[in-house]
Amino acid sequence: MIPFSRLTLLLFFVMIGQVVCAQTFTLSGVIKDSSSLETLPYATVHLETTHFTAQSNASGHFSMRVPKGTYVLNLSYVGYHSRSLKVAINGNTELPLFLRPSSTDLKEVSVTSPSLPQDIVPGRHKVSLEQILKQPSFAGEPDVLKSIQFLPGVKSPSEATTNIAVRGGSYDQTLILLDGAPVYNTAHALGFFSTFNADAIKDVELYKGLMPARYGNRLSSVVDIRMRDGDKNNFKAKVGIGLIASRLTLEGPIKKGTSSFIVSGRYSYAGKVINGLGSLNEILPFKVKDFRTDNVVKFYDLNARINFGDKSGRNRFSLSAYSGQDQFNYFILSGATLMDWGNKTVSFQWNRLLSNRLFMTNNVSYSSYGYHYQILDDGRRFDWNANQRELNVKSEFDYAVSRFLSLNFGLQVTKNNNQPGRIDALDSLAVVNPFKLPQKYSLVNAVFLEGQLSLGRYVKVSAGIRQSLFILRGPFTQYYPNANGTEVADSAYYPRGKNVKSYAGFEPRVGITWLLSQNQSVKASINQTVQFSHLLTNSSVGLPTDIWVPSNTLIKPQRARQLSVGYFTSTPDKRYSISVEGYFKRMNRVIDFVDNADLFVNKIVETQIRSGNGTAYGVETMVSKLTGSFRYQVAYTLSKTSRKIAGINHDMPYPGRDDRRHALSATGLYAFAKRRMEFSANFVMNSGAPITMPSNTFYYQGALFYDYPGRNQFKLPAYHRLDVSLIVHRKPKKHTEASWIFSVHNLYDRKNVFTAVSKTIDYATFQYYKISGLTPFGIVPSITYNLVIK
Repeated sequence: MIPFSRLTLLLFFVMIGQVVCAQTFTLSGVIKDSSSLETLPYATVHLETTHFTAQSNASGHFSMRVPKGTYVLNLSYVGYHSRSLKVAINGNTELPLFLRPSSTDLKEVSVTSPSLPQDIVPGRHKVSLEQILKQPSFAGEPDVLKSIQFLPGVKSPSEATTNIAVRGGSYDQTLILLDGAPVYNTAHALGFFSTFNADAIKDVELYKGLMPARYGNRLSSVVDIRMRDGDKNNFKAKVGIGLIASRLTLEGPIKKGTSSFIVSGRYSYAGKVINGLGSLNEILPFKVKDFRTDNVVKFYDLNARINFGDKSGRNRFSLSAYSGQDQFNYFILSGATLMDWGNKTVSFQWNRLLSNRLFMTNNVSYSSYGYHYQILDDGRRFDWNANQRELNVKSEFDYAVSRFLSLNFGLQVTKNNNQPGRIDALDSLAVVNPFKLPQKYSLVNAVFLEGQLSLGRYVKVSAGIRQSLFILRGPFTQYYPNANGTEVADSAYYPRGKNVKSYAGFEPRVGITWLLSQNQSVKASINQTVQFSHLLTNSSVGLPTDIWVPSNTLIKPQRARQLSVGYFTSTPDKRYSISVEGYFKRMNRVIDFVDNADLFVNKIVETQIRSGNGTAYGVETMVSKLTGSFRYQVAYTLSKTSRKIAGINHDMPYPGRDDRRHALSATGLYAFAKRRMEFSANFVMNSGAPITMPSNTFYYQGALFYDYPGRNQFKLPAYHRLDVSLIVHRKPKKHTEASWIFSVHNLYDRKNVFTAVSKTIDYATFQYYKISGLTPFGIVPSITYNLVIK
């Protein structure tokens, strides 16, 4: 008798798989916008009354293996009308499929959709462009990242910032991609606006639970942003004029139906507007003596993309680029502070349909971030600059193996060049010695494999693995501190091409979705992530001068494990949906800084860092109605995050910077169809953020000392805010569409505390002080005019 070994069992399943494959055919196609012919990434494809479900990839292509027969095919995509059509499968079938944007209609009647299965990827949220454009926004500028802050489990570190903290992770633990290129600083105007112009954006996805294996080098979440292709049928121009910024977008076909372009630019003249009010000093959170009104606050960004293909239709190419720059000059009579910073990205993508079951995507991207920081006064006349450059090469494949299994696999190589800082004297009057920190060169190689498996009609499994290898390479000088950590005790030099340090990253993940019914599901996932890059900052809001450094001999990679379980349900007509999800996250080697850390051009900056463990857990709930004339979304998160790091807070656990126990957000939109108007409102209420403040002061040997009871032991007041907007659509003409947007940020003028400062009030004894809260602004009205020329 032949033993039933593992090899025999494997051969058995291979033979069964071949039989199953022989009895099925491939249904494939590309899902596009019916008007502009733009591809729609991650749209849902489902064969009604069956368990056959697929999603289009980042290029809009889908493929599934199905038995011979006649089916009803249902299509669904956020911000678009769902569609059903009958399909007869007698052999391999390739279909061009089109969906119509829901934003083209302004109806008071509800727009219902066919009964479609829920998203099988735990912890994934899609944000439609329609949702972003219609939400009330600060100074009338629609903002991609601020729209994400209304989702459960996502928090803003503080007032007026675009940074996002997801499920207890710090904002640097979120990977933000633009057409596959990482964006290291997402802030315009010190965080009041994000770097992403909504007119150039097609699709936004947030992964906060099960992060797909194709993403890496971040601990908590991924925000994947894709630019629009441009209209392949008609030329269009869109103009937006606001009080703070203006926008211009041009798009159209290069060759009608097959190739297109889009160019979108935005320029902000915020400084001129503010100075023109008479005195900037009147709206600052603090008063500055001898304040001048010739300060500079401005930024620009420019997006461009072209798309084209060959005659066969099997190859598609795209080239996209982004450039953005900020300038912030702050003058007083005794001197000035000058800052400018900016991002640049370039992405080239080649998509090829190798067969009706195998799809290839190759992406080469380049990203850079740099800043200059100058201080001009009697002694400190210096220029400090730093930069970060990254080159990515990524190749991935989507393969429909059988009607039960589809695979995504590939490899990625990332080369990073980091200049953490250098300082130069501006002139002979400067009392400063030129200094340059050593550059850091690193390389990350990764392979990944992920599969979507259907176990019958009701159980879907997503499982994947990512294996990465990080290498820090020379030329590099590693400085080693003395026992006190104050001076350099020794150093080691590594020549060019020499490996300084290497780390392996093993990142498995698995998610399971149980479909209790067509409209109910239970989802669970567990995954492990690794992060090799570290952000060195003492700020909770993110500043242009923050420093990114790779792992080295003294700073090891951060690791995290996250478990999440949730229940999801919706009504049969998909009008209403409810979700409840809990998570627990354990983080290792997370970093924090010693008290009074010195990060300014410090070649032994590792001495200011301590690493330890962190935990985060919480429950997220969301109720939404996303169809009809009245739409709303209400999200509530109850959570806690803490850190325990040796050498900080007396080795005792302490709250993380984003430990806000309660977070409530609500968004609503009502369409007045007959009057061609839409009214929307946002409401946010969060617990106060933890900060570190002194509890007492004392005077010793001629010096003032503050007594700190512990790290992050004080809480700022609770944060809440109401924003409203009214969109008035003018009656469309043959070649133009126009609208006015009237919005008010912080309608009831809530003085939310941005941060707090301590100030001594008895200079004779230095024994008395007070704590004052700083608020960036109160009520902010705005008006914007949008014009589309066809």
